[in-house]
Amino acid sequence: MDFIANTDYGYIRVSTREQNEARQKLALRAFGIPEQNIYLDKQSGKDFDRPQYQALLRRIKKDDVLYVKSIDRLGRNYDEILAQWRYLTKDREVDIVVLDMPLLDTHQNRDLTGTLIADIVLQLLADLSGSCVGVVGKEDEAQGVHNVAVEQDVQLHQLGRHIAVQLIVKGRISLGAA
Repeated sequence: MDFIANTDYGYIRVSTREQNEARQKLALRAFGIPEQNIYLDKQSGKDFDRPQYQALLRRIKKDDVLYVKSIDRLGRNYDEILAQWRYLTKDREVDIVVLDMPLLDTHQNRDLTGTLIADIVLQLLADLSGSCVGVVGKEDEAQGVHNVAVEQDVQLHQLGRHIAVQLIVKGRISLGAA
C-alpha cells in the first residue's frame, strides 16, 4: 500500500482590497506553505461564501492541513467559524493549525483531549466574540504592519507610527524604502 502524504494549505483573508495581506503571507511562508497552496480572499468575513475559500474546499482532502494566521481570518462570526471548524475537522478529516493560537492545532493535538480543548476554546471565543474581536484585531494589525515593515527594512521610527501604518496599508511607500 502506498503512503500518500498530506498537503499543507494556507488561507488568507483581508476584509477589503485596500488592506495588506503581507503579514499573513509572511507567517504562512515561514511555516513552509508553498505559494501555490495559499488561497487569498479580499472580502468580508461575514460568511464563507468567498471564491478562494470555496476553491480551497474543493481542493483540500482528508489528512491535509489548513494553516491560518489567526482564527478571525476564517471569518467574523464565531458561530459560523465553529460550524466550519467542525465540518473541516470532523466531516472532511482535515487538520487546522491557527498560528497565533497553539491550542487550536488539530495537527499536533489529534487525541480526544486535544479535540476537547479546541472545541472548548472555539466555544469560548464564540461566546466572547462581541467583546474581544475588535481589540485583538487592532493590536494584531498594528503588530503585523510593524513586523512587515521591519522585515522589509522600513524605518518606522523615522516616519512616525501613525503615518507609517497609513502609508504601508495604502501602499503609498515601497516596502524597501528607508
